[in-house]
Amino acid sequence: MLNISHEIGLGAVAAMKRFVRREQSTDSSRSRDVEAVLRRVTEISDEVTADHLMRVRKYAILIAEQLGLGEDLQMQIYFASQLHDIGKLAIPQEILQKPGSFTRSERVIMNRHTLLGGEMLSDYHFPYLEVAAEVALYHHEHWDGTGYPYGLSGEAIPLSARIVAVCDVYDALRSRRPYKDSFSHDVALTAICDGDGWTLPEHFDPQVLAAFVTLNRWFDEIYTGRLDA
Repeated sequence: MLNISHEIGLGAVAAMKRFVRREQSTDSSRSRDVEAVLRRVTEISDEVTADHLMRVRKYAILIAEQLGLGEDLQMQIYFASQLHDIGKLAIPQEILQKPGSFTRSERVIMNRHTLLGGEMLSDYHFPYLEVAAEVALYHHEHWDGTGYPYGLSGEAIPLSARIVAVCDVYDALRSRRPYKDSFSHDVALTAICDGDGWTLPEHFDPQVLAAFVTLNRWFDEIYTGRLDA
């Protein structure tokens, strides 16, 4: 299974690189290039995944603004956050949609989506896709060093990925998945801030976590569709 997944992954990486090269042209069209990539990802994602990506980018720009980041970096994170799970395009659907727990080998395959996503986006040297590559690669790293794929900790993890990490976890907790029911806002908030045995507050940059707590009701508004941020 690992070898099959590896081959699927390499094919998806090559396909995405060909797509971005085809869309890429001059410096003046960088924003249009990124939007083209985003549209393509949305087109080949299912509706649930597309909604998740849209919400995560809305959460992420709220946190970036709360942290006082510059406008350029805010927009880079806004676009990049929507590509955080691009590597899952290379993961077999039977694993993505599995209703029960993963086996050890399935977990290894699933975790490879970070490496695959970073690889898909790594060759494009302008700000939006450079930030997207680091978000795709590092958004499952944990502040306390217990994440993957490299076990980075603290500020060794790019800030963009630290921001997207809490956004991704919040939305995953709120969302129904094949292996879990959806959680309420208050349950998700408690899991992130106090821990639930799987998610721990030590996983998150303390400053990013504080921004999330400040903004948490806005997150609920975005998730429920009451706020179109």
